[in-house]
Amino acid sequence: MACGQTKTKSVGDKQNIELAAIDNVELRKHQYQKDSLNINLKLLNGEQSKWLVDKWNNAKSNGICTYIPTFWLAIHFKDGSKRTFRINGQSIKESNDYCFDLGDNLYLDQLWTKTE
Repeated sequence: MACGQTKTKSVGDKQNIELAAIDNVELRKHQYQKDSLNINLKLLNGEQSKWLVDKWNNAKSNGICTYIPTFWLAIHFKDGSKRTFRINGQSIKESNDYCFDLGDNLYLDQLWTKTE
């Protein structure tokens, strides 16, 4: 690298998630709560959160894609920060329209419909 140059982050770069830094993970069908009587939120347990972190950290790039999200995912960290993801099928994206492949298009649907 030439003197004075710094590596800039590419639009398609993704930032891995450290499982130990997570406080909780919320899965929603809508970005915001629409009805105070019908809660559309599921908190993921440790095993489900680990699955998600592993899938995200190993996800391969799909390039730019646009879609209407099926799920919204909010990861809350122990330091008070939060990352929000949009998911449709096996495609996931964070802060722009650069998509990554989770490799499984049914897991989150099954998780959503599963009653505990």
